[in-house]
Amino acid sequence: MMDRRTLLLTRRAVRVKGRRVIARFVLQPGRAAVITLPTHNEARRAAQRLIVQLRLTKTDEEWDELLAFRVELIRAMFTVGEGSDDDGEE
Repeated sequence: MMDRRTLLLTRRAVRVKGRRVIARFVLQPGRAAVITLPTHNEARRAAQRLIVQLRLTKTDEEWDELLAFRVELIRAMFTVGEGSDDDGEE
């Protein structure tokens, strides 16, 4: 099993492919969070923020919990954003 340090050194913890950010969970090998953003630049910035958070976490469990929380937060924000597109027309 890999630890956070190994993931960081091999640059496999967080990757950007186009508009997608792929972040791996440490304690669950083979599982990753995939976040799709509007532009490649936004995906790169989000990946950089995640890498900083990975470095700041003290345990593997903390990283996995943080990653799961961020994915749920982004999903919730996207859902709220979709619901506010109403122009008042019915």
